Amino acid sequence: LEAQKDAFGATPAEIWDAQRPAAAGRKCAIERVKAADFDAKALAREIYGGRPLIVEGLATTWTEARDAWSPEKLAARDDLVVRPHPIPHGAHFGVEPPRPPAPLGAFIRATFGDTTAPD
Repeated sequence: LEAQKDAFGATPAEIWDAQRPAAAGRKCAIERVKAADFDAKALAREIYGGRPLIVEGLATTWTEARDAWSPEKLAARDDLVVRPHPIPHGAHFGVEPPRPPAPLGAFIRATFGDTTAPD
């Protein structure tokens, strides 16, 4: 696995070396970005790289952020398409292959059940 490259052509060692140093010279595993400076390509890079990410400025309060990402709110978003991707070596861990592309609302309802259906 050490020599395998991710979707962007980087090995795990290259990703680790590229991380910013944190306090006392340790590596900081969580990148912080401003929502206004962040685009879909940057998001894809983080997701495909399997790295956590903090996006600042998406919501003004924790309640607003939590509510915006609730299954009930997401179930109402049939204007966005979800294209699930396979998890590398997922079959070895019992992970099912990804579902076909679907509207976000349909994907959420299929995942959490129809109790999240919009009113």
